[in-house]
Amino acid sequence: MPAQARSRAERAASPSTTDIELMPMRALLRVLGLKSRQAVYHRLRRDATFPKPRRVGAHSIAWLRSEVTAWVQSLPVAELDGFDAIEHRRKVSP
Repeated sequence: MPAQARSRAERAASPSTTDIELMPMRALLRVLGLKSRQAVYHRLRRDATFPKPRRVGAHSIAWLRSEVTAWVQSLPVAELDGFDAIEHRRKVSP
């Protein structure tokens, strides 16, 4: 079967090197909404499910976007309503 005739499902089922997208630290921070590299390293130490980085150069690392996306999607859904936010503020406030 010619490459042009392959369906989208077939291409998704057989990943190729062109499907791999790497995320450097800066992109990872932005996607996760974290403020510092230290926050990423803290997650790496404390959360066994957090994606592991790949060495992409002598002095650089990056994460696979697919692994980061899967990790984020595996996080529990926060079910908050207005009252939860008020209660949280009461607990945090002195």
